[in-house]
Amino acid sequence: MRRLSLSLVESQVKSLVERCCVDLSADLLDGLEKRRGGEPCPWAENTLASLLENARVASRERIPLCQDTGMAVFFVLLGDDLLFERDNGTKGLEETLQRAMRDAYRESSFRTSMVMDPLRRKNTGDNSPAFVHWEFLPGDSLTISFIAKGGGAENMSRLKMFTPACSAEEIEAWIVETVVQAGSNPCPPTVVGVGLGGNFDTVSWLAKRALLRTPLEAANLDPFYGGMEERLLKKINGTGIGPQGLGGETTSLAVHVEAAPCHMATLPAAVNINCHAHRVGRVVL
Repeated sequence: MRRLSLSLVESQVKSLVERCCVDLSADLLDGLEKRRGGEPCPWAENTLASLLENARVASRERIPLCQDTGMAVFFVLLGDDLLFERDNGTKGLEETLQRAMRDAYRESSFRTSMVMDPLRRKNTGDNSPAFVHWEFLPGDSLTISFIAKGGGAENMSRLKMFTPACSAEEIEAWIVETVVQAGSNPCPPTVVGVGLGGNFDTVSWLAKRALLRTPLEAANLDPFYGGMEERLLKKINGTGIGPQGLGGETTSLAVHVEAAPCHMATLPAAVNINCHAHRVGRVVL
């Protein structure tokens, strides 16, 4: 058994949240720069240059990359040989994550976007609650991944229950159609997360978890799905949507597919799109 201070976790998570909302990762910046250099459309190249300048200004001035600082989503990989020292006055890890997020948003003056109820729409005032997804693993490590997910991109999510007789080509066509229907709404160039398998609820989790993969250009370790990712990216960038929907050959920077076992009578598929402000990071403790 290993003991870990919740005070340490809280400070690390607070810094992670602040950093993600202000600094684009090096691999995403490289991806934008690479696509800018290879973009044949002048207006698309200019748009990508503007996005890169926006990222530089945000990092230099320590201000948000986007006015929509998003809903907070954590993915936690928790070792079952880990014990927590409750030295920060909270009841445990869940409360620690929620408080670290709230403090980061308040102290950095990030916009609070969460409402208490889906129909009555009163703002919670502190961006709570964060959504927390848990996975339990052998060992004594703790990995906390964070994504600040903007509403415009989240609204472009899609889920479909295919029949097992559907081909990979049909599913790929549906994924591309989903991106085409989204158009400029998710602020392209996007990162496209795809979930396949599981069941109705886990397939959407797979699609969102797919957005966490780093580095950006890393392919699925299964060559079958790695090939699917490569084909999908080529097809999506052939749609002509382009940066911010203004046309060009850079509609998406990456497509990440995650698959899981499923019932023999089902074939769930989900798409979760993220915007060019791909605010993703992690801490390992």
